Amino acid sequence: MTSSTFTASKVETDTSEVGGWLFREQEDGANRTDLYIDVYINSVPYIIYIKDPGSGQNVDFDHYDEWDEGDGTTGWMKDETFAVERQADNSYLLVSKHTKSFDSEISWGVFSVASDGNVDWGNSDNYVLNIAKYEQRLNQDLDGDGKIGESAADYTKAVSDTAGNALLKDKSNGLYIDVDGNTATTDDVIAIVDDMGQSLSFDFSDVGDGWKNNQEAVAVEVQGDGSYKLAVKMTDTFGADEQVMWDIWNVSSAGVLDWMGEHVHGSVSKYEDYFNQDLDGNGSIGISQALLTTKTTDTTGDILKMDAISKSLYIDDGHGTFIEIKDDWGTPTFDFSHSFDDGFGSSSNASESIAVEKQGDGTYKLAIK
Repeated sequence: MTSSTFTASKVETDTSEVGGWLFREQEDGANRTDLYIDVYINSVPYIIYIKDPGSGQNVDFDHYDEWDEGDGTTGWMKDETFAVERQADNSYLLVSKHTKSFDSEISWGVFSVASDGNVDWGNSDNYVLNIAKYEQRLNQDLDGDGKIGESAADYTKAVSDTAGNALLKDKSNGLYIDVDGNTATTDDVIAIVDDMGQSLSFDFSDVGDGWKNNQEAVAVEVQGDGSYKLAVKMTDTFGADEQVMWDIWNVSSAGVLDWMGEHVHGSVSKYEDYFNQDLDGNGSIGISQALLTTKTTDTTGDILKMDAISKSLYIDDGHGTFIEIKDDWGTPTFDFSHSFDDGFGSSSNASESIAVEKQGDGTYKLAIK
């Protein structure tokens, strides 16, 4: 395209003085915007049309929608292209910004564009929370924090991670692995992402009438094969009752999380050796027989024992064999008591594990009252 026919307007948020400039052009009579890159290569000016490789048509990243909230206010959502920059391999990196009236969270789209203007959808991400990690490649401060790129101040170490590698979180609770555990440096920080390269966050909290749900990423640790384990703790509270569950995720050496993890209902003790730390706070790393309580109701043969914190159950045959009682979902718990008022009167119910005994076929019978 020649400069005499180029009527698009420069995107003002694209402030880098090198690597090309982003231009928009509203199509006449159409509710869409054409995008162009204006760049000098070897002192020769080029205008590159940004397009979809399949259809050859423009890709429209700029949208604005608004609606009446019904209370005298207007709700809105806005997607706007923000900046573009030429990369070392002659491709381009295009950034768009996503904002909305009903949520303070700002997310970003980061799109790879080939030298001929075709968008490489496979190497693009439309949901990025921590845009700072792309700022050096865009040669400008995108998030407005006064600096280009990341620094140690952009991360907070998870205080629950007390051993080895450090689990870091950014201001949007995106997750990272600090390989050497030294949070003063960032050159060895690995982002934890899904298989599409999108940032991951597991931290959230929700509160209702008489209940609360909380979830947080707790610790990360390298394994013998160079991969990592990530521990996520979930706590559900209903009145005075609290239930704790865990997810143990596998993360590759490059930071890619495998969704085929392990959901732990009950004791997390047997996973603690992976993290070299006491996750459940019982004072021991791993399963410790010394910390189990013997059920006094079990008076003969095999002895039933219980973890006082998780309420998980174990069988002690008295001859060195120590068996955890588990099901398909983890370690079930049977010891609890509830009391409640349903408006007609007070009610209560209770459950208690009593005894266990080995049977003739080698299985065990567990008695619950």
